[in-house]
Amino acid sequence: MATIQDVSVRQILGFRGKDTIEVRMRDSEQRIATCKIPFGVSEGKYEAIYCSPSEAITRAQNEITPLVKGTSLGNQKDFDSKLIEYDGTPQKKKLGGNLMLGSSIAYARLSSTNQGIALHDYIAALADNHDGYRVPRILCNIVEGGAHAQNDLEFQEHLIIPQSVSIREGITMIKHYSALLWDEMEKMKKPFVFGDEGGLASSFGTEESLMRLLDQVRVRAEDVFDFGIDVAANNVSAFEPKAYGVRYEKLVEAYPIVYLEDPFPEEGYESYYRALYERIGEKVSLVGDDLVVTNPLRIKQFIGTRTINGIIVKPDQVGTLTEAIASVRLAKENNWKIAVSHRAQETIDDYLADIAVGVW
Repeated sequence: MATIQDVSVRQILGFRGKDTIEVRMRDSEQRIATCKIPFGVSEGKYEAIYCSPSEAITRAQNEITPLVKGTSLGNQKDFDSKLIEYDGTPQKKKLGGNLMLGSSIAYARLSSTNQGIALHDYIAALADNHDGYRVPRILCNIVEGGAHAQNDLEFQEHLIIPQSVSIREGITMIKHYSALLWDEMEKMKKPFVFGDEGGLASSFGTEESLMRLLDQVRVRAEDVFDFGIDVAANNVSAFEPKAYGVRYEKLVEAYPIVYLEDPFPEEGYESYYRALYERIGEKVSLVGDDLVVTNPLRIKQFIGTRTINGIIVKPDQVGTLTEAIASVRLAKENNWKIAVSHRAQETIDDYLADIAVGVW
């Protein structure tokens, strides 16, 4: 059985030229797996701590390599447990969530190669997903606001969600929708400005005026789209929960919104979450991001509370593939929706696609 020989890190450029890390793992048969790790701009209070590239380089050489050298491939839980136990903190303050996740995914890649299977099949086995290949729905961040843009929009992400039967069809539908939206922008003589994640970030006046425009384009597209909104309420200034709750209800009544993420800040607003759940929870996925930060311990606090019925899965928030899959398992057991998500400062790595397919 192949074993791990060493783990190293190099500093790379991520999206928009921001420095991040690539973890490189070598096994006893001289095979190498790498993983590039993103990081967020809008971060939850309880998510794993980010480790700077310079710190990661040192910790990989001096701490992680001695810890995992000689570990056999193919036992993801055992490998991740070594990292978790060595770090010993809820927010991965000793090693850093990004360094731990890079090591965890690199190990998964080497293990899947060693077993002669695709990474998504390896992840599916870890997640006890025996339903076969299913196509995840695509959530496309078409317009940005909040902390991801310098415009007049309060909400952070405005999503179009094609009802497609394949990834290829979904992307084709999104391209068609985007072209029509671009055409409307030109008619309105609006400048083309882009946000942190590549979505449009022009000024639209209000959330309500933007949603009217997006819906007009939806009708014109003649394809079947739903909408989603990531409020990222932690970052909304002068947030008034009762008034915003009313706004959410009106938007859901007016438009085909099926996804609403972080409608209230992460602490002290449980009663507002429950009230909103009672009113729209049967027809909308109320998704926790900053509220639960992909952490099984946080998720358990909200099971049965009728506050949310879905989670965002951002593996770097929790630090290992094993913990991310544990969060998915908890969500599935409670019939919650699951959205596997990027971060604002992304890389060209594609492991998130493998996770999305593997756990779906």
